[in-house]
Amino acid sequence: MLYRTTGEARTTRVQYQQLVTLLEEVPEIARGLFKGDQKSFWTKVESNLNALGPPITRQCDLEVWFDYKCAVKRKLRDNKKSLNATGGGPFAQKPLNDLEERVANFCNLHLTLVGNSGNCHGLKNNTINNENPPPEPSIHIG
Repeated sequence: MLYRTTGEARTTRVQYQQLVTLLEEVPEIARGLFKGDQKSFWTKVESNLNALGPPITRQCDLEVWFDYKCAVKRKLRDNKKSLNATGGGPFAQKPLNDLEERVANFCNLHLTLVGNSGNCHGLKNNTINNENPPPEPSIHIG
């Protein structure tokens, strides 16, 4: 993985592939939604990745994962921006490789760029237009 202090060691492609494979098993940790203790998981990740390349620490694993996930999201955001652009100019879409596509799928990064397209809560359209007004409450005095 990457040493933040010295900048000497770099993450290899094999280490990235192993990191993504391990995180696919626990997508809640990958998405940042797991609230429990993650120490044993990151210790397992550290030992698996150290066997594949330059030695790393658990904190670097977490930083490298965060940076990689942000880089994939940035690429997706840039692609969306280029698709929505108006006017001429060269086509500037950056294709995702297979590893980046896996990260985007199991972290739901495609959905984070779409926005909320769910149902709206509140009054239905037909009550706003008075096509079918709600029934009048009946009051019985007696």
